[in-house]
Amino acid sequence: MTEATQRAARRHVSFEDSDRAAVHIGTRLSRTVLASAIAILVSGTSAFAQQPAQEQVTVTGSRIQRETGFTTPVPVTAVTVEELNTYQPGTTIADQLDQLPQFFQTESAQRGGGALFGSAGRSSLNMRAMGAQRTLVLLDGARVVPADRDGAVHVDNIPTALLSQVEVVTGGASAAYGADALAGVTNFRLNRNYTGLDLNVSTGVTDFGDGEQFKASLAYGVELFDRVHFIGSIDHHTIDEIVRDPGVDDMGEWFRRWGVVEDPVWTAGDHSGPRRLVLPDVHSTLHTPTGRINSGRNASGTTVPFSLAGMNFSMDGQSLQPFVAGDVVGVGTGDQSGGPEAVIANLAFNGGPNGAQVINNNYFAGITFDIDDSTRFWSNLLVGSTESNQRDRRGIPHLTNPWYGQIFVTNPYLPASVRQAMIDEGVDSFRIERQGNVVGVPGQWGDHETALNRYNQWTLQVGLDHDLGDNWSMQFRAQSGQSDRYTTVLNEIRVDREFMAIDAVEVFTDLRDLTDDAGTGGPDGLPDLVPLAQTGTAGTTIICNVQRYNPTPLEFQAAVVGVTVPAPQGDASLGGPADLVPIPGPIGPDVVDNCKPLNVLGQGNASRAAANYVTSQKEGFGRVSQDFAEILFTGDISEGIGAGSFALAVGATWREQSFWQYGAPVELMAYGPPRNAPQIGIRGFPPGFTGGSANLHEFSTVPVISGGYDVW
Repeated sequence: MTEATQRAARRHVSFEDSDRAAVHIGTRLSRTVLASAIAILVSGTSAFAQQPAQEQVTVTGSRIQRETGFTTPVPVTAVTVEELNTYQPGTTIADQLDQLPQFFQTESAQRGGGALFGSAGRSSLNMRAMGAQRTLVLLDGARVVPADRDGAVHVDNIPTALLSQVEVVTGGASAAYGADALAGVTNFRLNRNYTGLDLNVSTGVTDFGDGEQFKASLAYGVELFDRVHFIGSIDHHTIDEIVRDPGVDDMGEWFRRWGVVEDPVWTAGDHSGPRRLVLPDVHSTLHTPTGRINSGRNASGTTVPFSLAGMNFSMDGQSLQPFVAGDVVGVGTGDQSGGPEAVIANLAFNGGPNGAQVINNNYFAGITFDIDDSTRFWSNLLVGSTESNQRDRRGIPHLTNPWYGQIFVTNPYLPASVRQAMIDEGVDSFRIERQGNVVGVPGQWGDHETALNRYNQWTLQVGLDHDLGDNWSMQFRAQSGQSDRYTTVLNEIRVDREFMAIDAVEVFTDLRDLTDDAGTGGPDGLPDLVPLAQTGTAGTTIICNVQRYNPTPLEFQAAVVGVTVPAPQGDASLGGPADLVPIPGPIGPDVVDNCKPLNVLGQGNASRAAANYVTSQKEGFGRVSQDFAEILFTGDISEGIGAGSFALAVGATWREQSFWQYGAPVELMAYGPPRNAPQIGIRGFPPGFTGGSANLHEFSTVPVISGGYDVW
């Protein structure tokens, strides 16, 4: 993020009693790294000022409670909310904690993982880069329902308006808490005795004028009856999307697409220097945004030499030009630094700061009942929802090894010179390696991709703390919760549609059938191909090759006889993970009739009809449920020798967790991976897709799976 100016004005109104009020107003100006913020705070008599200093840290890395973190068997860090706010003012609790050295690669709803099969939409803490599933998150010492099946907790739903401090066990605590505490434990502690009303509003924006944030929280605490205390809060936080594109925005001199290139001197045999160099303006030597010709194939599919291999298509796709080597070419890494090819490569890919739009709302209510001086009962209800959206993004279709495209000699979009070279050299088709879309160029496909992610969660907790005397105590915790996830991608590439559209052919407008494909025999039941020498003449039309064959449902089924996939990636009702089930056909049932030919040569040469045809919506649904109960007894068993007493913790824990997920449209989940069936006009699928995941949408597998476990 860039540096921005923060202007903060704070107003504090303290109601000391019903008859008089003391008002204190202060203003300050400061500089921050992230955003401009305006904070308005209205609060009642704060219990923070009334409370004695906190003497006990709940999470210690063992179940034995100690007076301070210095006497724990592993290091413990306790951070107040005020301290966190100095790290990243106005941001989420996940971003603030990520400033601590204990956390690394923490994902947030603004800068998380991918949609559908990834972790987009959630903020999950990652201690020591061991993974969010190895970082246990507690609220007042009790578990919180995970956001997804991997066990990671979405911390944006923690009621920050009522937090007193955050305690972090920086050493592994799996022996005490289980395998999900392998990296450590983070405990969010509430101020359960807070009394008053606290309203906090802030807003900010970056120097680029994007990423505007608005945050509002309301906290309330009151003593309802003798020994009964209520606390509640409402938190609302929005962050506007950040999109910085090197092809459109002024990214500054710092953005140079730095990368690793293998030193050609090292490749040549001189190993006296480093093997890999870190250089600017790094881009691929294997593919280009306009398409690079790779190896040729003859009619039987055998790889054959082709004199045009290594050439690039021009922007309009009507001619070829040499691929120009850069300043440093890395053979082993398949990339290079600098050179004229770096210009279009820089324009064709995402880069620089970016962040999703975030809309977060959470609601919290807690009751504390001090039954007597030694027994306290408490209960929490936490409800939250988070949206994380990335709209109208560059899709970047993949036509690179092993997902390369295949262009046949019958493709009507080929320049005449290229087609003639193929005929002369006996090349029936060639591989095209193409990746990257230049923003602002009309006629792209796979662009304008939108990812929407939503989490809805609730957690109910109850607890009982009892002092047994003689320095012994009992704790009981129970929790139940549920997390629902919805994720979708609009304008997601359908691989079966894409490759059927790439395989375009030219036929006569009247769909005459006078000869076979070679033009030498009689009718063969298929519309005649226009002779290559007549391509582009009057009275012809371009269609998808599969439309010439117009396969029937029976031909679809016959093409995949004996082809099976694991049931969870097709139709889960047919079996479990170890069961193999058949697929209904080599491509989806909605491909042939509506197919629109797609020109992938160059940049910006696809028709709008083709671009709309090759994409569709993909959805994912999931749910995680968790129930938890624990009773724990702790106390001293001996005065010990020297440094301190011997203590003992003993208890019992039960946890049950279950999940399910499935993808949509459901009618497509039984299909995939796509298969070649040239006898019915289906050809050109590369091994990366035919041997990949059972899915028709590009890189978007949402397996139909469910399961659960319980722990004692």
